[in-house]
Amino acid sequence: MGDLDPMRTRHRATTRSVLSLNARMLNDKKLADCTGEECAQFGEIYGRFAAAADPPRNSVGDVLPLTPLSCALLSGWFRRLAAEVGPNNKVGDVLSEQEVLRAICKE
Repeated sequence: MGDLDPMRTRHRATTRSVLSLNARMLNDKKLADCTGEECAQFGEIYGRFAAAADPPRNSVGDVLPLTPLSCALLSGWFRRLAAEVGPNNKVGDVLSEQEVLRAICKE
C-alpha cells in the first residue's frame, strides 16, 4: 500500500493542475470559460490520443507529454464535466473548483 502513495500524490497534483478552473485548455480558453460541449470535444480528442499511442506504455510523444493512460483519464474527466455542466453552460458558471474535482471523481 505504501508503494502507491507517490503515485496517488502525482495523480492528485496532475488532476488539480489540469482541471483547475484557471487552466488553459486546448482551445486556449480557461476551463471556467469552456462550455460543456467544448469539454465533450476535449474528451474525444484525449480519447483519440490514448487510442493512437502504441504500445500503451509509451508516451504520446510530440503531441503531449502524457501517457496513453493519462490521456484516457483526461478523456473520461472531460466527458464527466460535460455531462455535469450541460452543453451550453460554462463550467465556471455551474461548478466551483471543488465541484470540478468532485465531478470528475464520480463513478
